[in-house]
Amino acid sequence: MYKASGCGGDTTNEILIAGFNAAFEDGSDIISCSAGDDSGWASDPWAIVASRIAAAGVPVVVAPGNSGDLGLWYPSTPASGVNVTAVGSIENIVLPTFLKAASFSLGNGTRTERFGIRYGNPTYQVNVTLPLWSASNDTTSEADACDALPDSTPDLSSRVTLLRMPNSSSTCTQEVQAGNVAAKGGQYLLWYSRSNGSIADIYISNGSIKAVGTISSDQGSKFISSLSKGDTITVNINDWTSAGQLVHNLDNPVIGGYVSRSSSWGPTQEINVKPQIATPGGDILSTYPLALGGYAVLSGTSMATPLLAAIFALISEVRGTRDPQFLRSLVSATAKPRVWFDGENAHSDILAPVAQQGAGIAQAWDAAHTSTILSESSISFNDSDHFVSERSFTIQNTAQEDVTYALGHTKALTMYTFANSGGPVLKTTYFPNPTADSWAELDFVSDQITVPAGGSSKVTLTLTPPKNLNSTLLPIYSGYITLNSTKGESLVLPYLGVLGSLYNTPVIQAGYDGGVYLTNTDGHFNIPVPANTTFTLNRPGRNSSSSGVVYPKLRIAPTLGAPQLRADVVALTDTGLPTTDWKGYKIIGSLSGFPITLVPRNGGNSYFYGVLDDNTVVPEGTYKFVTSAVRVFGDASKEEDWDIVESVPFVLRYKS
Repeated sequence: MYKASGCGGDTTNEILIAGFNAAFEDGSDIISCSAGDDSGWASDPWAIVASRIAAAGVPVVVAPGNSGDLGLWYPSTPASGVNVTAVGSIENIVLPTFLKAASFSLGNGTRTERFGIRYGNPTYQVNVTLPLWSASNDTTSEADACDALPDSTPDLSSRVTLLRMPNSSSTCTQEVQAGNVAAKGGQYLLWYSRSNGSIADIYISNGSIKAVGTISSDQGSKFISSLSKGDTITVNINDWTSAGQLVHNLDNPVIGGYVSRSSSWGPTQEINVKPQIATPGGDILSTYPLALGGYAVLSGTSMATPLLAAIFALISEVRGTRDPQFLRSLVSATAKPRVWFDGENAHSDILAPVAQQGAGIAQAWDAAHTSTILSESSISFNDSDHFVSERSFTIQNTAQEDVTYALGHTKALTMYTFANSGGPVLKTTYFPNPTADSWAELDFVSDQITVPAGGSSKVTLTLTPPKNLNSTLLPIYSGYITLNSTKGESLVLPYLGVLGSLYNTPVIQAGYDGGVYLTNTDGHFNIPVPANTTFTLNRPGRNSSSSGVVYPKLRIAPTLGAPQLRADVVALTDTGLPTTDWKGYKIIGSLSGFPITLVPRNGGNSYFYGVLDDNTVVPEGTYKFVTSAVRVFGDASKEEDWDIVESVPFVLRYKS
């Protein structure tokens, strides 16, 4: 392990690149990195280093980020590297939950089992070892102790009372139940949940109650089953300071097994497939620093990534090689694509886009033992300007008999990059992006192919892009080439493409709804300011309070990632400062931090404090900002490949 950040998490590309180089030079078998930087460009320096390490034979597995809410085109660096394997996140099918550990015994107590409790308020202040008594032996009861308990109820002062959680829509509450139990002497209470989806916190104000807690519905059902048979159950609950820890898996029926909403989407700005694969990353139980408890449940592609690194390690032991391309091809070909989950509902009739899940969820055993090796892990058909309809890949059959493969095609959801604004401005969209009911069509030279034992054969296919789509909004289409073999193997080869031209898409545009404009630091709403707004600032270099000062702010939201981005200042009144010609403008300098390269598509804000990037203090006067950016696949040396947006003019004044 190589520490590449300070305690607060801050670091630089130089330090991270040094960490990758050290890991490579020290002979690491596999490099796993759960860190990244907003970029999405394969040509980012860090991505290039990581890609070169993978090209040299060391698998590099990197988290692409947790910016899924931003939608398409947002894998982080260095996951964006060409030879790097980027790992998307799948939600855990269970929810590991930390509880306090208690125990129970049946009958004479010769055998003890542990169970988990979520301590409530009042909590257990002393160790309690008492028999368990249930208000009813009906696990579907809606009224456990909701009315006064019958006269036949035993003295509950020497028992722990078990109750089913009341229905949230019922007039009966935990407080009502506790009062009725207290009336029979009860002091210690346990509620069991109505389902295994949650374990609630309990707060009881009744002064007669000494301690309360909640257990899972599963555990409650087990207790009720034993009590119904006439078994005696003795529970042992430690005080809260000495109770150990136990993990209980709750159900995760809504999102479990689907791609995590937080998982960052591809493709890269160069239209490379990212992520290439997905593994469980949502609500993952794992080790943690001892000072912080030793174990924790965390979520994100940072959890999914080390799991794939471990899968790579296992496969490499079986296969006898750590060749990165080979391992990635194996896990991709044997993966299981997941259906589309829009954040609320699953759509069983369509697979999630390749730009979200890559090939799907990894199947470690299948990857280790498949007899079929594909030459590619994915195919990009790029955009319409660079589209080549005919592509090919190779099937290698390592089995000892001839194998026949049936070739097919399964579509995935087509998704637009932009929403239709009804005007010339492209409207940036976020998760879930607008979708379209149109897909590519694939034709194979032959719908089946027989590959001899130990041999290989080439498959040639032709793709026809989807029709009746608005190419200005850059729809991304995708799907899976399927291969079903006579050996019973089912394999996939994911592909994606963009209908439309990235080059012809303005990288920056004027406008509030996803564009470039002048706003201010007053509040957090990024509302455009009118022309000739006056900003009265503290004079730079003066020791004066900035409280109440409102500064000009340039809001830049590129439609796509920008290879190069400039933000320059133009004086509209005489300043006496030297000027430079830039795209027909007389600029006096750049905003602080500009120009920048390999800009991600979410953009950001740039604040103007009256100081240029070279530390020149500008005098009072009227100014405007000129933002310019090179289009994707553009040439910075060509005038026509730049987009330019002017801000409204503003007046700058200084406090005396």
